[in-house]
Amino acid sequence: MSAKGKKVFIRFDGVYSYAHVWVNGKFVRDHHGGFTSWDCDITSHYPPTESFLEACDRIGIYVEEETAVCFVNQAWSIAAPSESNPDFTSRFVSQFAEMIERDRSHPCVIIWSLGNESHWGTNFEREREYVRAEDLSRPAIFSYPETVPARVDAYDLYSKHYPKFDGDLTSPDIPILNDECTHVACYNDDTLKRDPGVRDY
Repeated sequence: MSAKGKKVFIRFDGVYSYAHVWVNGKFVRDHHGGFTSWDCDITSHYPPTESFLEACDRIGIYVEEETAVCFVNQAWSIAAPSESNPDFTSRFVSQFAEMIERDRSHPCVIIWSLGNESHWGTNFEREREYVRAEDLSRPAIFSYPETVPARVDAYDLYSKHYPKFDGDLTSPDIPILNDECTHVACYNDDTLKRDPGVRDY
């Protein structure tokens, strides 16, 4: 990526806008944003407030902005699959378009996310078409690339959520960003209860 004509190498050590906070294996509170010692934020599963983006612009924090579409067609979901249902196309595209039109003038936004941990379908394809027509200055990312059919141009950055600690983190043909990994404090509550000082992540 580049900023002001200079190459920028980004190390994403960011945190989510939302997380659980545990101390010594005991749940303390939920964390809803706020600045800590990080230089990137992924707006997990819904767009951020305008004041958050204004603060990121001022302070110099990069943002991967994610539309409010997530967990579509997951095995555990009680909702009917909507990734290719034409009854949901306008919902997918309108909220994605609204996010881009509202926030495209913020220099802190460097990546558009088509949705979180969902199975690919024509509604995500419509989002991809929209962003390619409206903003080619930022790459698009989709977190479940293994659900995208071969030879479909679905994203500019390859993203694999929660790769194994010894897994292959490379991509043969496009840049890769593992934007969700080592979520011990959020999803591995049992690990924290057994070993509150867990360090193997």
